[in-house]
Amino acid sequence: MIPVRLGIIGAGAIVKAAYLPALKDIKEIRLAAIVDTDQFSLDKMASEYDLKYHGRDIGKCLDFVDVVIIACPNYLHASMAVYCMKAGIHVLCEKPMTICTESASKMVDCARNNNVKLAVAHVRRFYPSSQFIRQIIEEKVLGDVVSFDCKEGLVFNWPTVSGFFFDREKAGGGVLMDTGVHLLDLLMWWFDSKPTLLEYEDDNLGGVEAFSKIKLKFNNDVEGTVTISRLSQLRNTYRINCEKGTIEYSPFDMKKFFTLDNDPLKKNRRKIFKATKSKFSYIDCMKAMIKNFCTAVHENGEPLVTGKEGIKVAKLIQECYQNRIQIDMPWL
Repeated sequence: MIPVRLGIIGAGAIVKAAYLPALKDIKEIRLAAIVDTDQFSLDKMASEYDLKYHGRDIGKCLDFVDVVIIACPNYLHASMAVYCMKAGIHVLCEKPMTICTESASKMVDCARNNNVKLAVAHVRRFYPSSQFIRQIIEEKVLGDVVSFDCKEGLVFNWPTVSGFFFDREKAGGGVLMDTGVHLLDLLMWWFDSKPTLLEYEDDNLGGVEAFSKIKLKFNNDVEGTVTISRLSQLRNTYRINCEKGTIEYSPFDMKKFFTLDNDPLKKNRRKIFKATKSKFSYIDCMKAMIKNFCTAVHENGEPLVTGKEGIKVAKLIQECYQNRIQIDMPWL
């Protein structure tokens, strides 16, 4: 297999912390170019990697690559991806795919019209634990899903380089557009259906929301809530209640999850499900995602997370914002 020549558009925190470490051991890929506005940072990277191009000019970058990873601020995802795809370059786009449904649709149309692959970096689908849970739900090991309650929250500590996370026009939103993308994508993937929005609340007072609560209804009348926060430590588990037991998943545990038995004689007895016996880190998940994308390019197949999958999440988030209710804040 001839290595794929890769370019990276944007060299912020996610690239330095995850993509570059992941790329070191992938023989199917050769890092050829990086584009960013920070020349000092680019020069440092160029001293560590055998790059054919590093600079601000995306057009020059595309002369040396077959595929690109779009990792610039959210509001630039669509325009950068479309520019690259029109030049015949395959695109793996960081999440969120875009900040609005209309631009997401343009990306998918552009990929189809130019016969290139478009993948979205919903990396949690590549956690062994996430994949095992999908299998359990699909095979009804615990019976049909009855309800769900997902809570995820930490005090925000991401080492953002540009600070765009706190600018609504550039980020597209707050915690829902960030953490919510991962959570909602997993639910739709696990349940294999599109949800109906019942209610959405957040604490946005003109900027970006830091706390959100969503009520959703999936097929077969499966209802539940999603609570996400950048302000405080929440329970950080997703509970999927089934007929015979409850799945308890941590979004920070890539290797295992738990189940609780509903049998009265075994009530609340925890059972550990190990999805893999080998060591597995976040970097390994990134490697799996990148390899999946490259395989799709080489074999003319479909990546695990296509642009059409990305649109589903974009539509749901846009619907949430359009039907937003101000969360009760009695202290104001």
